[in-house]
Amino acid sequence: MANIYIINRIKLDRYGLRAYDALKKWFPMRFQQGTHDGACVAYSTMMALLCAGAIDGTDTDFWKKVPDKRTTLGKFLSHIFEEQGMLLRGYSLKTMACELRSNFDNLVIHYKTKANDVVQLSDFIQRKGVPVILRLRDQLALDNNICGLDHAVLAIGVEYASYEMDGTAVKILCLDPGNKTPKTTYWNCFIDAGRRNSGDCPFWYVTNEGSWRVEVTEFIAIEPINMDV
Repeated sequence: MANIYIINRIKLDRYGLRAYDALKKWFPMRFQQGTHDGACVAYSTMMALLCAGAIDGTDTDFWKKVPDKRTTLGKFLSHIFEEQGMLLRGYSLKTMACELRSNFDNLVIHYKTKANDVVQLSDFIQRKGVPVILRLRDQLALDNNICGLDHAVLAIGVEYASYEMDGTAVKILCLDPGNKTPKTTYWNCFIDAGRRNSGDCPFWYVTNEGSWRVEVTEFIAIEPINMDV
């Protein structure tokens, strides 16, 4: 019997998918690319910060609230969305991890490379209960650097093969900012880790638009120092 775990700072109800923000309020998760300019890493990072309670939801509504560049958070938001949008080669998670460490004293930022360790991923998501930003690349991207799939998503859940959550993780459940925000599920894509493929790309990344064999090349886990939910 499959068992699904979702981080506890998000919930799904009649208002849609929402996260528990820094103001201790449930704020809608509205982060589809195109809502604002920006690369997929920026969108995944903003979702992660909201899930971690590091920002409040109104900080992300740039049409109503322009970032206050006099503050550390305002400078960070302006840098990410006004200066770093639409990047041809994407946004390095290593760079993002450094920027997060510089701007958020209330977070522990875990950065990992060679990230195809499903046990480690599920440990952050299920045992620590924190959001994890993943960078996914297919074989074309690995071989040619910029061609092929090179995408960032936010991992918010795990599916286990049995009811015991210390069993085998078979799916990493994610939010893809390139797809529509889900209305009836917590996730809009997943990484199938149940049947590991040979070669550089051991997993299948599955969305409503299709599926790709991918490698998780790096990830950032965002852990609040004090988690009250």
